[in-house]
Order: sequence, then C-alpha cells, then structure tokens
Amino acid sequence: MRILALPGLDGTGDLFRWFADCAPDGMAVETVTYPATRASGILDYPSHLAFARRHLPSDGPFLLLGESFSGPVAVRLAAEAPPGLAGVVLCNTFVRSPSWSGFSRLPWQHLFRRPVPTHVVRRRLAGTDTTREIVTAVREVTAKVEPAVRAARMKAALTVDARDAFSRVEAPVLYLLGTRDRLVRGWCLRTVLSVKPETMVAKIDAPHMLLQIAPDEAWKAIGAFVDGWQSA
Repeated sequence: MRILALPGLDGTGDLFRWFADCAPDGMAVETVTYPATRASGILDYPSHLAFARRHLPSDGPFLLLGESFSGPVAVRLAAEAPPGLAGVVLCNTFVRSPSWSGFSRLPWQHLFRRPVPTHVVRRRLAGTDTTREIVTAVREVTAKVEPAVRAARMKAALTVDARDAFSRVEAPVLYLLGTRDRLVRGWCLRTVLSVKPETMVAKIDAPHMLLQIAPDEAWKAIGAFVDGWQSA
C-alpha cells in the first residue's frame, strides 16, 4: 500500500527520508513537494489543497498522511472522499489553529530570513538529544524555501479551522502523538477527538519530528491501524 505524505512547514518533503527508509515490506511512501517560491502562488491552505489534490494516486488503495502544517490539507482532501482513500494518518498536527491567532500578525517574513537556530531545532522540533545530521537537514531544507512562503504558511496555520471538513471524513483516522512535542500541544489532539472521538491515537515517545526521530514506532502504529480496519 502507498502512503501519500504531505509535509510540514518547510514543504520540501525532504525530511520524510528517515520515515521512508524504514518502510516495511508492502508499504511505499510518495511525497508531495510544495513549491518553495512566492511566484508559485501556493501560499494559503486552499492553494496547498489544490496542489496536493493533483498528486493523489489514480489507482489502488492509499493512505493520506498529514504532518504538522499539512494536517488541515489532509483532512480537507479526505473530506472529498477521493477514490482509493483507505485511511488518514495525522502526525503531530491540528484541525484548527494550534496557537493564538494573534501570533499571525508577527513579522514572520523578517523572522524567517535567518537560518533556523540550532537550539530551536533541538528544543522545539527534533529533541535535545537528536543527531547533528537531523539538525543540519532541518537547517538546509528550510533555507531552500523563500521566507515569504514560510511566513505565509505560518500565518495560514495560525488562522485555520478545518473542523467542519474533518467532521465529514468517512475514512478511518490515526493520530500519531509525540509525547515530547513542544510545538503542537496536547489540546490540538483534544480538538481532534472532540470532532471525531473514534480517531485511533498512538502515543509515541518522540518530539515534534516524530517521523524522523521514531520512524520504526510510527510504522508499527500504522501497521496496527491498517490491520485493524482490514480485519473489521
């Protein structure tokens, strides 16, 4: 079975490589890569949704995975019930703004002009005990994306509300929760469960970058999720 993976704020999809490299037999990861320049016009959630829609598999069953920023994209796609959609995996993400909407007025484009500080990667994203390889990868992929694009995505995330779309999702849903996530807080999961209490939850000892830090555990949870609805 294929997993169509929608990336976090950087949008490159490059950071899925640790997750993809650990895929068990019978599973394959296909990654959507969002444009990295403002000229593309892919800046708000509707434009990301339209872009991701063009990459949906045309044959066979597939899972739709939304990581962090892409959670609202994944649930809005899933609400359209595309042919072949077998399930939805949400990873450390949200269906409405994960923080105070007023933060959207901060000068994000100016803040994103500098490389992501190493201490921010370790404390907010990958964990204080993460490898130098992952820290370097985060800094490199974010440098590929124009500050204006990252700022637009941040502002979109801070004002989004996809609860109505999420309520229309008929496919089974798995939520991967990193118990050490210091970016997307626990109340985001509570919101998910308030809309769809039947959502399966897998708690994994990992920071925000769960798929990169604990890929084997993520695959175990996904395998149990698939086995559950296939045997139902």
